[in-house]
Amino acid sequence: MSINIGIRGGYGLYNFGDDALLVALYQNFLANNISEEDIYLLCVKSSYLNKQLKNPKVIDYNQLDSSIEIQHLIYGGGTQFYSFDTDNRKKIKDILIKNPLFIFSKIRNQIILLLRKRFIENKFEIADYAKKIYLLGVGVGPFSKINHTIESKTANLFKKASFISIRDTFSSEKCKEWGVKEYMHSPDLCYSMDVSSYFNESSSLKKVGVVVRDWNHTGSQDYYDKLIRFVEKLRNEKYEVTFISLDKRSDVFWTKYFVENKENFIQWDADRMTFDEFYGLFSQFDLHITARFHGAVFASMFHIPFITIEVEQKLKMIAENYEGGAYCWKNDFDLEKIMNLVKKVESDYLQHKKVIINNTAQYKEIVQEQYKELIKKICKN
Repeated sequence: MSINIGIRGGYGLYNFGDDALLVALYQNFLANNISEEDIYLLCVKSSYLNKQLKNPKVIDYNQLDSSIEIQHLIYGGGTQFYSFDTDNRKKIKDILIKNPLFIFSKIRNQIILLLRKRFIENKFEIADYAKKIYLLGVGVGPFSKINHTIESKTANLFKKASFISIRDTFSSEKCKEWGVKEYMHSPDLCYSMDVSSYFNESSSLKKVGVVVRDWNHTGSQDYYDKLIRFVEKLRNEKYEVTFISLDKRSDVFWTKYFVENKENFIQWDADRMTFDEFYGLFSQFDLHITARFHGAVFASMFHIPFITIEVEQKLKMIAENYEGGAYCWKNDFDLEKIMNLVKKVESDYLQHKKVIINNTAQYKEIVQEQYKELIKKICKN
């Protein structure tokens, strides 16, 4: 099978951030006169993608045929390259308890790969079947300090790429470490979207959205317990607080907590919601406190100040990019510190909002330039 443009990403997994990256990419290609007929999505083949994009061409990336030939292979945004030091036995046990359907699908896919040798690995091996490779708006890491296999494969992939744009300083440092010299910096791909009809016009802080994430790596239980206690403190001080989940499949702990405690919460559900419907819900808050990277991205896109929860390095990075408009709740998760940050935003709310608006406008321009450079490369080849 020969295709012109293949876009590889973690799409179709009910994760709002990854789904939004796909929509941003797709819209930009169409806006730049790339034919829909030429675009194939290499991702999980979920039915809701047809609803969100109106019948795109999808090849399930767990069933990539070795006969495939790709003229232009694009790794489309997000943190696609990472590995963790974990107790695999504990991890498997936790997944089985929390999400047996997820582990069943993983086992099924591995059995298919073993039984039918013509299927190829979808993240690194697929690059061997592509004429040109492009890494667009990607982030990398963290990587295991014990097993360097994934990092080594990632470095080799970067060295083969014809175009690289990275979204954070950690990725830049890794490029230098790997000897990769030609790359550009770009904010998240989602900044290219036009969401102007959802700009938040608040002039004071009353409503707080708290974007959660199940996190089974460093310091997760501290984060869970302390965030719950912090939300209680916010409510005692008369703030209106609503929990938000951007991933209904992986936020197992938090979804269970919401149901058991009769919490009022918002959750991205690609089967039942459109992006516009979710934008309307997400943009109603005056402040977002977020454990997810795209919680911060969309808060800024809607002109809303935010505080990130440092469960991983990219949450700290995006808060630093919005210095004066956003903050990071460091991973000691001290309750007094986070309350002080909220009060700091509240005391000069419009100034924080101004920083968010100005920086976001700049990021939108940079992202558009990134797309132009990519389109030039594709059309040239």
